[in-house]
Amino acid sequence: MFWNKKKGNEEIYVRCDQENVRAAYRVDANESLNVALIVSGFRAELVNLSAGGIAFRLAEGAGSSLVDQQTLNGVLYVGDLHLPIPVELEIVMHSDGLFRCSIGHQDLWAQKKLTEAISRYQKLQIRTQEERYKSEKTSF
Repeated sequence: MFWNKKKGNEEIYVRCDQENVRAAYRVDANESLNVALIVSGFRAELVNLSAGGIAFRLAEGAGSSLVDQQTLNGVLYVGDLHLPIPVELEIVMHSDGLFRCSIGHQDLWAQKKLTEAISRYQKLQIRTQEERYKSEKTSF
């Protein structure tokens, strides 16, 4: 077996909100989050994503017939290859075009692909925060 030797004592700083009681890490949508979402035939604007839930916006009027507790079928397209991951969404609450949904039953493959994508984006966010911290630290 081969092992990589640890090079130096690297410090990683991660902001942690002690009041957060979520069961899964939530990734906020931004330009580095390479994910697209189609819900009931409409392209949605992703707000945030976790292994257990998703928040998104629909264009005005697109979700006018949707109600809380309704189950929707959607497809997440993840990564550079836009790998399609089918998702079953249950609307937990919605207002002003913002829908907060829990992700229903997923097969093992879909769960794995979704959590892999979230982990990739979480690592990217940690590296970005670390680089920002290092640049702030050296600017003094």
